[in-house]
Amino acid sequence: MDARLATWAELVRSETSMLQPAPPQLFGRDSELALLIRALADSERGRARVVWIGGEPGIGKTRLAEELAAAATQRTTVAWARCVDAEAAPPYWPWAEGIRALLRTVTREELQLPVSCLKRLSALVPDLVHHPAMTARPVGRVTASDRYRLFDAVRTLLQRASSRASLVLVFDDLHQADASSLLLLEFIARELSDSRLLIVATYRADEMSTRLRETMGELARVGLQKVVLTGLGLKETGQLLTYLSGTSCSDDLVRQVHTRTSGNPFFVTEVAHLQSSDRDAIPDNVRAVLHRRVSRLSEATIQLLTVCSVLGREFDFRMAAAVVAPDGDRDLLDALDEALERLIVEPMPAAGESWYRFRHELVRAAVYESVSPSRRAHWHAAVVALMEQRLGARVEEHAADLAYHAARAEALVGSSRVVKYSRLAGERMLATHAFDGALRHFERAWRARNSVPCDDEAAGILAGLGLAQAATTVRWKRQEAWANVRRAIEYYLEAGEIQKAVAAVTHPSLAAEGVAGVTDVIRRLLPFVSEGSREAALLLARGAAAAYFETGSDKPTQQWFTRALGIASSSEDARLELRVLAQSLSVDHFAFAGMTRS
Repeated sequence: MDARLATWAELVRSETSMLQPAPPQLFGRDSELALLIRALADSERGRARVVWIGGEPGIGKTRLAEELAAAATQRTTVAWARCVDAEAAPPYWPWAEGIRALLRTVTREELQLPVSCLKRLSALVPDLVHHPAMTARPVGRVTASDRYRLFDAVRTLLQRASSRASLVLVFDDLHQADASSLLLLEFIARELSDSRLLIVATYRADEMSTRLRETMGELARVGLQKVVLTGLGLKETGQLLTYLSGTSCSDDLVRQVHTRTSGNPFFVTEVAHLQSSDRDAIPDNVRAVLHRRVSRLSEATIQLLTVCSVLGREFDFRMAAAVVAPDGDRDLLDALDEALERLIVEPMPAAGESWYRFRHELVRAAVYESVSPSRRAHWHAAVVALMEQRLGARVEEHAADLAYHAARAEALVGSSRVVKYSRLAGERMLATHAFDGALRHFERAWRARNSVPCDDEAAGILAGLGLAQAATTVRWKRQEAWANVRRAIEYYLEAGEIQKAVAAVTHPSLAAEGVAGVTDVIRRLLPFVSEGSREAALLLARGAAAAYFETGSDKPTQQWFTRALGIASSSEDARLELRVLAQSLSVDHFAFAGMTRS
């Protein structure tokens, strides 16, 4: 250690020895907070606002949002929603969290929500309704318009809530949100522009996905305001160090800390806390700082935190304890207390008394990466086993979580579990129109299966994969998606699974435009369904549209459309009739525009 570094370390030891918890006071964010307060005032006057707070990890995005929430709660309703890893979370997770938070402050009866709205919202929050006429199952996979109905139900809820009192909805870590949640955010921002609503979202500027950038572009049209946080200045860094140490810090110490941390409040705080408990010098790399903090914990605490890091940034202590000590023969409360005292984790009282979270994702990542890949796989496998044991027949509800853990422990739990849970998760996401998530899960299931012979399982994966691809790809790439669906259909035909074949070829996500070979499959399937049945109408309508796009002529299609519409009308099935009409309108649209197949 050179003399300059040794001198700096000694200064830190002497001047930050008396540390306090994270400051309740906000340092160096006056102008940013003023912008948020103005946005809040605008929303209270019926001009909805959307504000995004961006910056690097630990820069104080959530802290700034908390300051706004503290000011807002004096005169309005505040609901928080924390986004989690899109791969591990169910679709629309942040919206489900936000709705739960909102309904903890205002009742369904006060909002006077119609039953139809509650039924739609129950797809996001299954425990929202308790009525014999309602179920907690996801929205059915009928048409893409079901997604709109779900969005409209959320719009109705927020509109009624904001009409009672101004509403602030905060999405924390939006960069982790799934594509479906972002699409819903775009819809709400457009539809409720004249309501008393303020939407605040925090995101990491260095982890912006293409989808998040697209959402930012869409929201720019409705007046999105962005606050990009940078490091604290020299003065504010000194104020923060003074608060943490409980005494005034020298200008030399402040300058050195500011130089090493660039004024990142988290890094400044972590440097101060580390030097209070460790008489060594602060490492240059922030990750090294986190590893050093963790290494000073007891072995029991490190093991507990390792399992918690496997569960995610937010975790249920009871689940973690059961994984660490499945026989319940160890008391891990002391380990949890140590993690709390060292400011590694913090409680989440709003989520439940046993729920905690790592104070920062970097802390979780440091703990997670501090153990070998084989050891991480062991813990992921243990989580899978425990979830299976506890959930029993309800594993389907948590398929996304199970798929996440099984994929990271495939060598231990077997490929069959990865396939099973990835397929289940994909099917649930496909049913709720979360197509991007469905695609990711079906792709994983297909990779994990790793076998050529086609059976019912492989056909189900191929069908789901193709349908998810069709819903997420551009027109000129739909043939690849159709090829996967067709492989599944060929198997279903050979196996006599006609219902599954019909469901695949008539699925709403599979558009007829840009696909060749659908008409042939329809002709082969028609003899296997009852004439005048719902299946016949769906096949005829899809076949008519496919024939137009494959031939460029609408004349041969009219007979099939007429038959399909006749079946729908005679059966008095309004939804079937709408699906037939939608297919017919798509042909009329392209025919009117003079388009033929590309």
